[in-house]
Amino acid sequence: MEDEVTPPITNHRGHTLAGQLNIGILWYGPITNVQRKSILSFFRSLNTNAGPQPQVSSWWKVVESYGGGRIPVKVVNQVSDPNYSLGKVLIKDFIKMLLPKATAGKSNTVAVIIATKGVTVQDMCAGSCAQHGLIENQVYVAVGDPEEECPECAWPFLKTPGKPGPVVRPPSGDVGADAMVKLLAGGLAGVVTNPFGDGFYSTARGDVTVEASTKCPDTFAAVNGEKLSKFVLPAIWNPATSTCWTHGPLYDSTAYTKCKMQPEEPLYGGGIFKNESHFVGGSITNNIATNYVNVWVRIGGSSFAMIRASLETDKEAYECIGTVLAKSGCWSFLKGGFVLDWPSNLSTILFQNADGKDINIDVASQSLQPFTKQEWRVNQHYIINTRRKRAVTVHVSDSNGNIFQGAAINIEQISKDFPIGSAIAKTILGNLPYQNWFVKRFNAAVFENELKWYATEFEQGKVNYTIPDQMMQFVRANKIIARGHNIFWEDPKYTPAWIHNLTSIQLQSAVNSRIKSLMRQYKEEFIHWDVSNERLHFDFYEQRLGPNASLHFFETAHKSDPLATLFMNDFNVVETCSDANSTVDAYISRIRDMQKSDVFMGGIGLEGHFTKPNPPLIRAILDKLATLGLPIWLTEIDISKTLDKDTQAIYLEEVLREGFSHPSVNGIMLWTALHSKGCYQMCLTDNDFKNLPAGDVVDKLLEEWQTGLVEGTTDSHGSYSFYGFLGEYRINVKYGKRTVNSTFSLCKGEETRHFTITV
Repeated sequence: MEDEVTPPITNHRGHTLAGQLNIGILWYGPITNVQRKSILSFFRSLNTNAGPQPQVSSWWKVVESYGGGRIPVKVVNQVSDPNYSLGKVLIKDFIKMLLPKATAGKSNTVAVIIATKGVTVQDMCAGSCAQHGLIENQVYVAVGDPEEECPECAWPFLKTPGKPGPVVRPPSGDVGADAMVKLLAGGLAGVVTNPFGDGFYSTARGDVTVEASTKCPDTFAAVNGEKLSKFVLPAIWNPATSTCWTHGPLYDSTAYTKCKMQPEEPLYGGGIFKNESHFVGGSITNNIATNYVNVWVRIGGSSFAMIRASLETDKEAYECIGTVLAKSGCWSFLKGGFVLDWPSNLSTILFQNADGKDINIDVASQSLQPFTKQEWRVNQHYIINTRRKRAVTVHVSDSNGNIFQGAAINIEQISKDFPIGSAIAKTILGNLPYQNWFVKRFNAAVFENELKWYATEFEQGKVNYTIPDQMMQFVRANKIIARGHNIFWEDPKYTPAWIHNLTSIQLQSAVNSRIKSLMRQYKEEFIHWDVSNERLHFDFYEQRLGPNASLHFFETAHKSDPLATLFMNDFNVVETCSDANSTVDAYISRIRDMQKSDVFMGGIGLEGHFTKPNPPLIRAILDKLATLGLPIWLTEIDISKTLDKDTQAIYLEEVLREGFSHPSVNGIMLWTALHSKGCYQMCLTDNDFKNLPAGDVVDKLLEEWQTGLVEGTTDSHGSYSFYGFLGEYRINVKYGKRTVNSTFSLCKGEETRHFTITV
């Protein structure tokens, strides 16, 4: 959408650059390796077309379109001035003196001055963040490191007052490096489209010149570069479409779960509600897209109320697209979303009290931000690439530290850090084809029913762990982690029949014996325990043993197995927001109550038994749960058997992509244990272990979320770099007749992982 403040960018019949663009760089000050590497990679990426979309080269093609021809970019000269020969304040007169050094005296070269941290570049934070222009017929770009000199110019990598949208994790892990790339990209676009001040531009109020990269303020494009590198560049004005080329907005994961006296500013600057005329009585016009709804709500006439947002269109209706537990006298944050299945001329968002009682509802700071399917996929990939992967540099040398250029590198991922698994049942015991099929795919397991109380103690006092012991032996033998499911199930239908006849004192003794027996049998075997299953919906033990029964369960379990993470686990939290028992705020409230009682509850379990998933609602709920700072697991994912198998597969992929691309989700478990007559709701394979459509989706994603075979050779520094998914790796290095094999781990980290191997 065109900026409303400035007129369209037009050609003033002046100059643009075309043909080969030679770049001469002067590194002013002690540039860091990460910064140098990021900037040079950006330049190389401008003409690199290999890799996933959207690419740096796609962004550059929009810049090229101003001149109508290709503009190959080549760095032809680099020179360093690490000791600040002209001091730490670069005024234009000093920049003029540096230009010949950058270009090596060649007039057909664009001079690029990169000033490091601690250097002030004239006009930075005083009207522009990057300089470009013409000094004595020499075209130049000058940028500094804004992290300390001008944090406003480092946005979106640093929080900046008044700026809309989320703070973005710098892809390189270095704020200065990615901020300088962003500024350099904007300056380079200005050099090409308006090198002499008479090309493409418009004039805003105050005679401010607006160019291709400044026409779209505060918007960015997350793009891919060479060798799986990632960049966040300024949105570029596309003259062909009269729109900002961004490949969509960056998703804002901001969420609030506590009441505030004043509402925060709207996310995305309001999105399509930025113009108040788009929000009149809650009515909107829209298209088919993933839509995120964010609004602050205040109520009157009641001390608190569950406010539900619903959507009505001329084709369909959505009972719930978001909820918030609102309180009187303060503002509460509702975050939700919806996907329209059909085009609609008019849609209406309604805010109502979930119990139907009349109350006053005020809304403020409302926003609605749509994403196309491609735009949302770009956001998912960006999060995956910055949270599930990490940069690696392998250094090859001899025992004396002499580097080897041209050493052959072969790297293979042998295990994954992120747990993706499935439920298993006793049917896997002795079934070698099933075992092989399972182990080939999954690194995590959960026992479907075999650990539940009714299974291990069908008759009072006759505890039998034979089956789960055998299942645990299979898990151990194949180095698979396992979740413990469950200690207690609050639904009375799934408790042992004999406990219903016990007195309260007898029941208390029985539950104590249950915990101690289970923990003694499997201490330190399971990474998690679902202690109180479906407590949001049922309260069998609380009714019989008092309101603190589940608190006692957690305390006793922690004392018995202190290294296991203890979970609550429930359904209809991410599946829908129509279930009043399990709204996101109800879950958060329950967890906070337990935390106030000093209960050792360390994880949030979300079952995920879906019929038709609502991906933006899933994301919004995960964002709010993430504010608690606890690990989140999707524990029982499946799609209803009321749907055909192809539809199950489509919906399963949506859910898995949402889970894997959310940074607070630590693991995903499928509820797909195979039995002779099928599965609970959804199977991945038939009984001959031929994949069903859902199984094909799982295999596709498992392959997509694993680093493929990496092959290459070391450069002149004896190094080879790549981006890999977190996990364990095997590496083979060959140099001449020498061969070395080794392994290394790639764990979460902000910085590049350096690994040295001696040949």
